[in-house]
Amino acid sequence: MSNGQQVYFLNVKDGLSSRYTHGVEQDHKGLMWFATNEGVDRYDGNEFRRYKLHTSVINPTELGYRFNIVCDTANVVWAYTTSGKIFRYSQFSDAFELKIDLQKDVGNYQNIPYVNTIFFDRSNIVWIGTNVGTYYAKLQTPDFKRYIYTAMCKVVVLCNRLLDIYGRNPSGR
Repeated sequence: MSNGQQVYFLNVKDGLSSRYTHGVEQDHKGLMWFATNEGVDRYDGNEFRRYKLHTSVINPTELGYRFNIVCDTANVVWAYTTSGKIFRYSQFSDAFELKIDLQKDVGNYQNIPYVNTIFFDRSNIVWIGTNVGTYYAKLQTPDFKRYIYTAMCKVVVLCNRLLDIYGRNPSGR
């Protein structure tokens, strides 16, 4: 490596909850967040903190086979599952809270969606790319009011299967 950069390897011996990592994000505080088979791990440079996404209300088998993670334009960390459960990290409770359950919200209208990706645009609207189309939710703060619309975003999506969404957030990422 050039410029004196060092590469470090982190694994379960270091405290990572699983050897399978599906996504990595860095928040505005410099903390690293890892989406693993076990949930979400936060790394502060010294130690890991584990977050389980299932609770007594959500059975682990309902979460889907894979987790992923993303930061929104307000620097809030979100985790999501392939089964359409989208969680928001709360600094106050130091926990992930279920905010959207796509299967429950739209599963009655069509095939059960399989979430491939989510993306937050500059207005902090979350776009949800699935195997059956695209959905979006308007997230308003401080109250979280949810508006889910079925996948009729013809300008954005020309087919029914969306694998990934790209864009630029205000920080240029």
